[in-house]
Amino acid sequence: MNRTLVLKYFFALICVYSLNCQTSLLAQKTQNYYVADSLKNYSFEELFNKQYSNENNNEIYIRAYLNKAKNKKDTLKIAHGYSQKASIELYKDSIQNALKYLDSIISFTKNKKYKDYPGYGYLWKGFILLNSGKYDDALENLLLAQKFANKRKNIKQLLSIKQNIGTLKFIWGNKDEAINNFLYVIENLNYPEVSESYRTLLKSKSYMFLTYGQIQKENFDSAYVYSDLCIKYLSKKDSIHGKNFSLELNAEIEYYKKNYSESLALLNKLAKLDSCFTNEFNYNYLYGSALNNLNRKEEAFTFYSKADSIYKASKDLMPDTRKVKEFFIKYYKEKNDTKNQLLFIDQLLVVDSLINVNTKTLNTKIKKEYDEPQLLAEKEKIINELSSKFSRNKLLLVILISLGIISLFAFYFYFKKQKHKFENLIKDTEETKITGKTINSSKIDDIPTEVIEQIKLKLADFEHNSLFTENNLTLAKLAKELETNSSYLSKTINHYKQKNFSSYITELRIDYCIKKMKNNDTFRKFSIKAIANEVGFNNTESFSKAFYSKTGLYPSNFIKTLK
Repeated sequence: MNRTLVLKYFFALICVYSLNCQTSLLAQKTQNYYVADSLKNYSFEELFNKQYSNENNNEIYIRAYLNKAKNKKDTLKIAHGYSQKASIELYKDSIQNALKYLDSIISFTKNKKYKDYPGYGYLWKGFILLNSGKYDDALENLLLAQKFANKRKNIKQLLSIKQNIGTLKFIWGNKDEAINNFLYVIENLNYPEVSESYRTLLKSKSYMFLTYGQIQKENFDSAYVYSDLCIKYLSKKDSIHGKNFSLELNAEIEYYKKNYSESLALLNKLAKLDSCFTNEFNYNYLYGSALNNLNRKEEAFTFYSKADSIYKASKDLMPDTRKVKEFFIKYYKEKNDTKNQLLFIDQLLVVDSLINVNTKTLNTKIKKEYDEPQLLAEKEKIINELSSKFSRNKLLLVILISLGIISLFAFYFYFKKQKHKFENLIKDTEETKITGKTINSSKIDDIPTEVIEQIKLKLADFEHNSLFTENNLTLAKLAKELETNSSYLSKTINHYKQKNFSSYITELRIDYCIKKMKNNDTFRKFSIKAIANEVGFNNTESFSKAFYSKTGLYPSNFIKTLK
């Protein structure tokens, strides 16, 4: 995962963000900087703009900006000045100095009622700590930022917080929940208060993680679609770095497609670029893994060693760190080097314990913002009351009775839920027809509009005539039948249906099956295997899983309920 690239691109966001705030209040006394007389007559906006037009001397203008704010006792402008100082420190990789300036922002504004502060300080502290691998501290600051963002109804901050919480979930928690976070951010960026620059940066990061999500699900066509969108938005800021990151993303996709030689070729291109903008751990881990899968273990050893050294120096723990340790254990076992084998076994145990702590702690902290504290308090209260009132045997009896009652309620609500699901399915089949709903109305840049429209019309006819029930239907076969090519068809389905080809066909088949079960007595008498074959599935297991995934019921239960 390319954490360094994301951090660098968000430097600019800090400055853009602070420029949008306009209110003024009195500040506490602070130390002034020496500022040349020639700069004292500039306005705040002029000083802010000059730091970007004079990159080699930008700190001079930031000092002048901050000094002017202190002389005027303008708390909000002081906060802006510190945010600019923080951005400079970040660009120089002086993380601790950047955090100190953000702490100053929080200190200056914590008792004020600004729309952006002090939430801004907590938000960017959380972001920086996350990208420095300090996940627990990052979450703590993000939750504080959320507290102020909710009070101020700050849409920009809430979207950024949701994205960063999604990042934490993606690394250590539930990837499906994380993907929902990123999709939510993308879908809610059209508020007037969200600037184009802010929108671009949030989209680029969201599409990056959606790419990783599709890679892990082995939906490689979708991964390339999201990768292209990620690069598109990164390139709006910097085409060179966008091109570099494109190589790294594509190298990762090819690696997980098991095209190891192609992955190495892309990584070699990346290494030769003058402005190589990549995460060193990720690069060496990916390179070593590709070599290892090509059985070039001695070469892989070199790259894994570099990745391991980077981890030891930074202590920035990632899930892939354990795979590096596993390689060395196996490598030294084959060499009969028990000393090093035991060394890396010990290191792996430490990494596993840290991963377990990260996963458990972060998941718990994220969820405890909701109803968990009340549930834990209620549980503790009941246990204490029972302990003081009953003996050990009586307490055991009460617990058993309680579990029995809870089980009865659980069964009751389970069957009630199943019935509700069934009734909704029946209602849906009465009110809707079988069709793959078009979600996205925007265009695809690299496909002619008339071609897209033709494909959409043919897909509508394909759905209307239930041609999706054909067994062994493939993307290539359907593309040929629709008189187009696989690439155009795949991109159109991904873009307009918001799902890959396999999910699209599966959903059509299940919807069709539900409707036919409801309306056709004879069809319901078929065996599950025959029904599966009738609607296009090649085996009973895949049909049952798909049916359950869509409806929450297995086909046999659905038929029994209908009868």
